[in-house]
Parts: sequence; structure tokens; C-alpha cells
Amino acid sequence: TWSAGAARPTDAGKMEPSRWLRNLVHVARQLFLPLALVFLAMAAYGARDVVAATLAHARPGPLILTVLAWSLLSLLVPVTSWLVLSGLGTGIGYRTALRIHVARLPARYLPGGVWQTVSRVVDLHALGVTKAQLSVLVAMENLAPLAMALVLGGACAWFAGVGRLPAPAIVVLGLLLGLSLP
Repeated sequence: TWSAGAARPTDAGKMEPSRWLRNLVHVARQLFLPLALVFLAMAAYGARDVVAATLAHARPGPLILTVLAWSLLSLLVPVTSWLVLSGLGTGIGYRTALRIHVARLPARYLPGGVWQTVSRVVDLHALGVTKAQLSVLVAMENLAPLAMALVLGGACAWFAGVGRLPAPAIVVLGLLLGLSLP
């Protein structure tokens, strides 16, 4: 017999795939921060000459302001999640989106670049966000910056007079993409 808290054995005595997957995700989430720190340390060590030269030639005031501005962008990123999920009728507020984003931020620095999104999606699903809602969120989080990059990049190329690029077409493509988003 098995209890409600234990994994239900299959006829071969193995755990159910959903329980096995939950255990795997739990272990992976515990490893995100240590692995991210290891990879950041390796990257810093590999770029130590560049980092040392930058620190030696940088003015402290602007450098500190730049780091603070970059850090504050973490407060802005969850706004997209909050707006999209609110529009989809979930009860996820900005504070919850921010808490999840900040908690999963170290996973952004793992090789592959998808692990923060994966861990945030797992967290949101555990809070009751459906797979369909999560699909819309992930699409929006990726398409909205693409649309903005097309509009801004195309506009800059257009105003700079770069003749080889169809800058007006790039701007229009970005606007159409942005307007097509829900």
C-alpha cells in the first residue's frame, strides 16, 4: 500500500512520471543558485583582464550609477508578467511576479539562457496559472522586446541614413508585430 504523501509505484515498482518529474524539478531548482554562481565566477575569472582594465579606467560615480540603474531594471521586468497575467484573469500580482523573478534571477546566468524562464513557469504553474496562460506569457515576454527592438533599431537606422537596410520596413514590421500582440 502507499500513503498520499508517497510516490505511487507503477507495476514495475517505479515512481509515476509526474512525481519523478516533480522531484527532478525540485532538485534542479535547488541547484540553480550554486551553479549560476559557479558559472559567473568562471566567466569573471576568464575575463579578469577585461574586468581589471574596466575597473582601472572607469570613473566610480558613473560606474556605480550604471550598476544601480541596471539593477533597478529587475523591478521593471516583472511588470510584463503582471500585466499579461492580469489580462488573462489570473490572480498573480506585481509583488508575486517580482518575488518569483528575483528568486529565479540567478538561473538566468546558467548556460543555455532558458533556465530562469523554465523555473519561473514552474513557479507560476504551481500557483495555478494554466499551461495556456503560461504559453501566452512566454510568447509575450519574447515577442514584445523583439517588436521594440525592430522599431527602435529601424528608426535609428532610418534617421542615421543607413541606405542598405530597409529601415522604414523594419519599423513597420516592428509596429505590426507590436500591434498584433494581445
